[in-house]
Amino acid sequence: MKLHYISGGTEFNTRDKNVSAPLLRKLFDIEYVGSKAKLYISAVGFYRVFLNGKELTKGFFAPYISNPDDLIYYDVYDVTDILGKQNVICVLLGNGFGNALDCGIWDFDKAPFRAAPKCGLKLFVKEECVLESDESFDVFDSPITFDDLRFGEHFDARLLRSELFEPIFVDGCRKAIFAATPKGELRECKAQPVRSYEQIKPCHITEYGNGYIYDFGQNNAGIYRLDINGQSGQKVKMMFFELMRNGKPFRDEMIFAYRNDVDYDIQRDEYICVDGSQSYVPSFTYHGYRYIYVEGITKEQATKKLLTYIVLHSDIPATGKFSCSDKIINRIDEIAVRSDLSNFYYFPTDCPHREKNGWTGDAVCGAEQLLYHFDCSQSLTEWLYNIVKAQRSDGVVPGIVPTGGWGFSWGNGPAWDAVIVEIPYQIYKITGDIVAVKIAALAIEKYFEYVATKKNADGLLEYGLGDWCEMGGRITTPLEVTDTLTIIDMTAKAEELFVALGNKSVAEKCSVLHNELVAAFRKKYIKGGRIAIKTQTAIAMSLEYGVFIVDEIEYARADLKAAMNASGGKMQIGVLGAKVLFNALTKAGMTDIAYNAVRGPEYPSYGYLLKHEATTLWESFVEMEKDELPCDSYNHYFWGSVTAWFYRSLAGLNITSHNTVEINPHPINQLDYAEAEYALNGRKISVKWQRDGDAISVNIYNENFSGIVKIDGYSVDGKKECILKYGENFFMFTATTR
Repeated sequence: MKLHYISGGTEFNTRDKNVSAPLLRKLFDIEYVGSKAKLYISAVGFYRVFLNGKELTKGFFAPYISNPDDLIYYDVYDVTDILGKQNVICVLLGNGFGNALDCGIWDFDKAPFRAAPKCGLKLFVKEECVLESDESFDVFDSPITFDDLRFGEHFDARLLRSELFEPIFVDGCRKAIFAATPKGELRECKAQPVRSYEQIKPCHITEYGNGYIYDFGQNNAGIYRLDINGQSGQKVKMMFFELMRNGKPFRDEMIFAYRNDVDYDIQRDEYICVDGSQSYVPSFTYHGYRYIYVEGITKEQATKKLLTYIVLHSDIPATGKFSCSDKIINRIDEIAVRSDLSNFYYFPTDCPHREKNGWTGDAVCGAEQLLYHFDCSQSLTEWLYNIVKAQRSDGVVPGIVPTGGWGFSWGNGPAWDAVIVEIPYQIYKITGDIVAVKIAALAIEKYFEYVATKKNADGLLEYGLGDWCEMGGRITTPLEVTDTLTIIDMTAKAEELFVALGNKSVAEKCSVLHNELVAAFRKKYIKGGRIAIKTQTAIAMSLEYGVFIVDEIEYARADLKAAMNASGGKMQIGVLGAKVLFNALTKAGMTDIAYNAVRGPEYPSYGYLLKHEATTLWESFVEMEKDELPCDSYNHYFWGSVTAWFYRSLAGLNITSHNTVEINPHPINQLDYAEAEYALNGRKISVKWQRDGDAISVNIYNENFSGIVKIDGYSVDGKKECILKYGENFFMFTATTR
């Protein structure tokens, strides 16, 4: 399908000039009322579409957030029951990613596709095109006088013209202009839409400075509804932030640029009132925040009714659930889930308050736990398509997707580039869907060809970011270690994927590269059967990624125990270490040590975050008592990989493939019970272990159970539910689903 794109003009928002969001409008008649009718609509930027006064838009920030030079998206709406003989269509356009402001970090303002927002549409009735975007559309300036995905939105209610949405003639406008057709591939959006899921009222209102601080009790992401009885011209200013320190709004982590004069422009909205009662919800921006500082209101207006937090995230239904007898562990899982959701806007992002970027490395760390918690494979697959499109011809993958050109020379590297393997691998492993594998296959081949050119004199790799955000702010594991081990893991997983595709020749190439890297790594770093680098990350990655021979594994586990003892039983890792440490400890019989390291509450631990009233995970484990510089985000999801360990080890529900689940609980003395469940497409399985006197009772339920379960001579044949009792021994069985 070919679409003609139109804009409201050639001018667009810059740092120095605001341009109102255009409203494109067209009156039209149709002959066959009641006949099957479909509207196809695409936009560079965001759109909201209205037909005869009814909004059709699937959710917030339609159609998607992409680089239009790579991919341009469209949506399809059934409008059969909305059309009449006389009709009006209105399209409100926002800047979105097509025209994003920037001030020196990710170079969005230098993107080659930057322009005024534009849209293309076609309306089909009885499979005949009866309307398409062209220069006959009228253009009106909307009440949105400024919009930017990161900086905020300004709305002047005095400019609102409700009559534009009715099928009547309205004079006084200019005409649309044809705009350049986007270079990217036109693609229907299959990612789950962004929608509203919760509305939160403020728990505290505090008078501060010239206004009031509204506290909503939790850090989150979304927008708000302003309900005010105002006076014409009254300007309400809102500033959004995550943290209070020493009784003051703290926004130092929101440094957005290298120019100090614009650091605090981010996350600021303005609303100009008309007379009387009115409501406002932003259209083309969202914020990460717990607090709103409001200026321009009277004391009488400063009530709890004034502002409502509207929580947004992609429509990714829950698939998994975990709980145990420890409220602290449950709260860690809770804030991890909130971090997941508030960072999932079509694809996983790194923080909702400042960047909103699709960092590839964050997804490498978080893909498995995201799929344990949510039915998000559809959205991850769509994003993977964008990642593959962003890959350069030489195989290099950018650190953020979408990008306007930034992230190819810094911000990437093996642990970030691994996204092209990790996402399809985890989707295939957990759901059995092979579509993502097919999408990534050529990109994986191309990337491994690039890897071969990056080997150093020792045959190893060192061109990435390393064990990012390690406690204490210093990376202690050599880059050569983490990069090489990451590619070793990538090649092993990629070999599995190509076997699944039936491509034996490429699978063999992956195996050859894997073996070469393992041999080179062992030659330099395994001495006398032991690893030379004694950091928690190096040992755990080496154990999990299989570089030790069988006789060396116990040495490595002893080294890991010594490394934990050396740190007083505390974590000393970055996000790459966090992905593997707890699994490695459990396999070494140290689940209790892993549990204590996670729980804390001393620094650094997840429990330490709770001690400091965290309601989402932080980007870094900052030691608050030392009044250090803040971490860059108090809402990050990439540390949430620990929650997959909750499922796998604490509860014992381990999805090893799309048709195999290992039930292997680890009933440590610190817990009285733990339980987890997973359900997708009717494949529900749950496990709960509980102390029963001196024994452990295990309850397993599997809707699609088949085969025979045997543990210590006890077997259950073909039953959906069973209760097994054991003494103090560990136990495991495998349930195979149909």
